Amino acid sequence: MRSTMLITAIAGVLIAPSVCSALMYSVEGNKPQSAGNYKRWPRLIDIVNQPTRQRLVWCNGAESFSYAGDTDALNQTLQRFAKIKCPTHTVVFRPGPLNGKFDWELSIVEGIVRHFVEQEGISLVRNLDPTLTVYVSDKLDLNSVKLPPGVQIHQVHDLRSRYTNAQKSDIARVRSEAAAHLKSLNLDPLIESIGKEKYQARLRWIAAFVERTPKRQ
Repeated sequence: MRSTMLITAIAGVLIAPSVCSALMYSVEGNKPQSAGNYKRWPRLIDIVNQPTRQRLVWCNGAESFSYAGDTDALNQTLQRFAKIKCPTHTVVFRPGPLNGKFDWELSIVEGIVRHFVEQEGISLVRNLDPTLTVYVSDKLDLNSVKLPPGVQIHQVHDLRSRYTNAQKSDIARVRSEAAAHLKSLNLDPLIESIGKEKYQARLRWIAAFVERTPKRQ
């Protein structure tokens, strides 16, 4: 049973396009969470309870943890992320910051949402293993980011390819989810916030970083 928290209820806000659109709650700050809430993924709690966490958002088992920190703190998170006991360790790099203040975000899928993703084949669109998304801005020095063995690096064009391929599925719900995720990429509010030119520049930074990074398996 999840421990009692002071929560703020938010209706109609999404953790991910159309998978979770019911009542949610958001908890600001970094109050420690119980490891018992995350038994599926041993060592996940080491990231969840890092002091750089600024926000926790939950909806029907889908959960995201948003962090603000410098490159050293990110490197510590990456090291801990690689040690989580799970089949894959996906790290996505995309332009940031997120919502103007977050530098990386950990996302997990449990509960009702996980059941939905598994039953409807939405795993073609959405990862069932924990995913770490790094939101690259001037605050983070990509030249000093240290990627540990065992992580799989992705960037925006990889996400776009995945969602485009998923739209070829015979399953209508998968096609719908893929379209929603593509729309979310195309309508990233950061594009308007920082301008298309700066957004494209950050995409190029990320592409150059990925190009010079040894392939991780």
